[in-house]
Amino acid sequence: MSLYENELDFDAEYFAEEFIQFQSLIISTNDKNTIITPSDQKKSIKNMQMSHTFQNVETCLHIFMTMPVNNCTGERSFSVLKRIKNSLRSSLGQEMLDVLGILSIENDISLDALISMKLLMHL
Repeated sequence: MSLYENELDFDAEYFAEEFIQFQSLIISTNDKNTIITPSDQKKSIKNMQMSHTFQNVETCLHIFMTMPVNNCTGERSFSVLKRIKNSLRSSLGQEMLDVLGILSIENDISLDALISMKLLMHL
């Protein structure tokens, strides 16, 4: 939280109380079995016109929703290409290398469906 001190009216005890009150409000206004996303929580604050009451919670939700989820996709594809590299790599075309990389990265996808889709693209 120290990284965002300028954006928050930050007093640790006050924020903890604000968060507990917000949590109680969300639980009381929603079904216990539903999953409430941060976006839904932020919309609830706006719809109930409680932006001044839950100012720090709203700011934290906004910061949370704008943070990048991950940045490992590119790194993962490069490590896959290292595994694919072998003596045959130089003889493969870029399209075939791309397909092998995708197959390796997305190995949980049905190969039959992927082959059928690839065949349909070339017909």
